[in-house]
Amino acid sequence: MIEHCISAFSKEQEERAYRIYVTDALKTISENSAQGEHRSTMAKRWIDLVEPPEEKESKETRSANEIIDDFKKRLNRKEVKQ
Repeated sequence: MIEHCISAFSKEQEERAYRIYVTDALKTISENSAQGEHRSTMAKRWIDLVEPPEEKESKETRSANEIIDDFKKRLNRKEVKQ
């Protein structure tokens, strides 16, 4: 049973990779073939439509004191420029 699941998963991944490859190749061909003022190309990849990329959250790595110091430095620079 487990071997069947592994085999089915492997086949699914192979088909997925092939679809991504073919659609990216067709997108590249269309972009290379489109010329002139009225050219039209696809804006997104197939995989981005089927599986939208997750938006990366901005995680702050500085401490509170570092953020406050940076803010103060920026304020001082603006005051000096004016």
